[in-house]
Amino acid sequence: HSLNLFTFITAPAASGKGTMSWAQRLARPYHKSLLNESHTRNSMYGSDSQIHKVKNSSSTPSGLSPRRMLFLPGDTTAAALMKALADNEGRGIICESEADTLAAAMGGEHGKFGDKLCKIFHHEPVPLMRKGDNLYLELEQPAVSIVLTGTPAQLPRLMPNAENGLMSRFLFYSFQQPHHWRSGAPNGRAPLEPYFDALGEELSQMIAATATIEAAGTDHVNFTLSQADWQRLDTTCEAGLQQAVSLAGDAGASSAYRLGLIAFRVIGLLTVLRCFENGGPPTDQVEADPRDVTTALLIIETALAHALHVLATLPNNSKDTRGAAKYTEKAEKIERAHQLHAQGQSVRNIAAQVGASKSSVQEW
Repeated sequence: HSLNLFTFITAPAASGKGTMSWAQRLARPYHKSLLNESHTRNSMYGSDSQIHKVKNSSSTPSGLSPRRMLFLPGDTTAAALMKALADNEGRGIICESEADTLAAAMGGEHGKFGDKLCKIFHHEPVPLMRKGDNLYLELEQPAVSIVLTGTPAQLPRLMPNAENGLMSRFLFYSFQQPHHWRSGAPNGRAPLEPYFDALGEELSQMIAATATIEAAGTDHVNFTLSQADWQRLDTTCEAGLQQAVSLAGDAGASSAYRLGLIAFRVIGLLTVLRCFENGGPPTDQVEADPRDVTTALLIIETALAHALHVLATLPNNSKDTRGAAKYTEKAEKIERAHQLHAQGQSVRNIAAQVGASKSSVQEW
């Protein structure tokens, strides 16, 4: 397994989810460098083609180079996504600040690639054939990360029910921002762009360092844990599984099982950063620092609580005839209940205003 994560951050509108764009900014320099290299190569191809035509040479100029990029647009079709991944050796990041962008693409006539994303999460081979374009592509071992932000009402449009395969593959974080006005005046605050650009440069140096590992013939790094930390991971995940089953049944179990794999991936990511902090990229085999295991397990405990919260807003099975609209309405009620709670309203008053029972509001 690689260390890719699928992440969904959900909160009411205008709650500050847009700060995710700063994380995206960290990798923009690398994304731009890949695009610029592709543009340069293809510009050279254009010049070669013109020379070839003028000289009427019998030699054949090389074809167009693959378009390399890091960030893959969520507004795409299944065929375009597969082609982009094929050009990028099966790797990429889908990063969208509006979950509806990806939901609309997946629901379009040429979309419906949710099943492919489910396979990609586990790096399974993904084939695609299209008769019209005589197209056949196969990704041997794709490694893709996804980060989305959206409102609770947008979630059912991407994952209509609790049994949807994507549901258990995502690491969820749901929050409610207290309502208070924040002044737009600078008041001596430094701009964030230089700070994140400096971090982006640091990240670019890390990427360059890992490229030297691949050039040396090492195609992977083995991450392992001490026996005590394996035991901690198992104990935490076993407790989480029992909690998830008791609260959400089979759907909760699916999320808990995959959160075990996600926990290992988070440990691996923290270990990579720890290696660079200690002076260089990871090589050969690396044992995780117990501090990073502790941090990862705390993240996963939080992620499980948020996953169970999200599951409570979705229908329990795909055959539910009440439709997604009812669950969108429920998500909106939950969102409104959280807003009123943040304002100091009592459970009784919230129940009366959103049209729900006091027990439901208390559970939310």
